[in-house]
Amino acid sequence: MITKEKAMKTCAEILKKARKQSGMSQSNFIKHYKLNIKQGTYSRWENGTYKIPAYVLLRIGAIQPVDLSDGGEK
Repeated sequence: MITKEKAMKTCAEILKKARKQSGMSQSNFIKHYKLNIKQGTYSRWENGTYKIPAYVLLRIGAIQPVDLSDGGEK
């Protein structure tokens, strides 16, 4: 089972990798994706200090939405 700390760290790594691959600074990344947060908050997300809201990972394309209307069963 994954721990809360491990999940936060993994999300932080995904966010940081996405930003670095884009070649943008934290400030530019925030503006580009219209995150409407302060740079300090973003920095804490990348460091794993604050939880990253799921909408952020969706907005930057780090995760894809899943249709659960069928209960997830095939």
